[in-house]
Amino acid sequence: MELLLGSSRRAARGGRRAGVALMGVLVVLAGLLALLATFQQVTERRTRETQASADDRRAFYLAETALNEGMIALRAGRPGAVGSAAAPAYFGGGVFWVEATDLGSARTRLVATALSGGGRSALEAVVEIHTQEPLFKSVLNSKEPLGMASNVVVDSYESKLGSYASQATNSFNGYSYAKANGDVASNEDIRFASGATVFGDATPGPGHSCSFSSGTYVSGSTTSATDVFAFPGISVPSAPITGSLSVPDNGTSTLTAGTYGFNDVTIGTRSKLKVVGPAKIVCTNFTGNMYGNLVIDATNGPVTFYVQGDYTHVNRFEAMATPGSPMALAFMITSAQNLGFPPGAKLRGAYYAPNADITFTNSDEIWGAFAANSIGMASGTKFHFDESLMDYWNNTLGHGDPLELLAWRRIGVTPMALLQDRRDPYTVLGVNKNTLLSPSQSWL
Repeated sequence: MELLLGSSRRAARGGRRAGVALMGVLVVLAGLLALLATFQQVTERRTRETQASADDRRAFYLAETALNEGMIALRAGRPGAVGSAAAPAYFGGGVFWVEATDLGSARTRLVATALSGGGRSALEAVVEIHTQEPLFKSVLNSKEPLGMASNVVVDSYESKLGSYASQATNSFNGYSYAKANGDVASNEDIRFASGATVFGDATPGPGHSCSFSSGTYVSGSTTSATDVFAFPGISVPSAPITGSLSVPDNGTSTLTAGTYGFNDVTIGTRSKLKVVGPAKIVCTNFTGNMYGNLVIDATNGPVTFYVQGDYTHVNRFEAMATPGSPMALAFMITSAQNLGFPPGAKLRGAYYAPNADITFTNSDEIWGAFAANSIGMASGTKFHFDESLMDYWNNTLGHGDPLELLAWRRIGVTPMALLQDRRDPYTVLGVNKNTLLSPSQSWL
């Protein structure tokens, strides 16, 4: 009996010890689970904070991009606004819009709002656009003496207002003309042969003068300039070369807005190359073949070719604008290779060749502007200065920035609802990501 009682006591003590040990294990496990839950909560909170911080940084950088886009638009002569909250611009996985307020005195306030993931950011800048002298302010601008051949006629029109024919409603001395801003200029003398007629100013260089022959007519001033025209160097944009662009005979091709680099650009016989502005095309050589067409759509910005080698203009090659677009085309020619245009050439746009001589031949007719080392012409050549060209190119050719940043700061995002709702931008704004436009397409 005593033996049985002893065994029972030992079993009871063993059970109590096991229960105590089990309770200890449970307490430890509960503590570990609590620590694990706390660690998980801390980790999730830190992950959310890290993600939120990353989204806010992306939104900030996107807002800086938005401000820059507004400034690019201002440089291009647009108001500076880009998109809107109802139709934001899409870029880099996020969206933005820029509001522009004209403050007067050539100053503009830009407010950029950007959303990226759950990030929100807004920036404000005040900028000033400095007026720059247009590069193409005369139909002819020569470094050397300018000889106006007999029976040459010069007037002006504006391609942004429509065709020349629709504007040529005036008449004088048997000539029809549009507007009287067909200026000619030289850094030296200007010599007029008999019958040369200029509806505009004739401006020789400082200390130089105009000389006239019988039947000469100049409607404007013939006073000498106070300063020479500087003929600034050409700043060629940086553009990786991607081979050559050759439009085959009877073929068509299109370049959308952007910057391009080619070895050669060749427009074949009876072929068409359409270029949508704003566009810059850097090439070594340019060739326009017989009956070929260069079609310009400058509705949203100008088209500029930077030709560093030869420019070849074959008979009956023409450049023209799409209906409703100004003829905002310029060839910036850096080489000293002289340019000669064939008889009967129809030339539109602007040509800037400060190192070359340009020669026009029989029955040529020009709607645009030319600046060169020297300019020669045949009797009866017709020049129509396109005043619309003055809206696009200035005499710094990229050497100076017309835009000055006066103030910059971070501001609060408005409306407040954007800060309170951190869902993805497309849901918050109620827009379809697939239908949003790029920044350059969103200029207002």
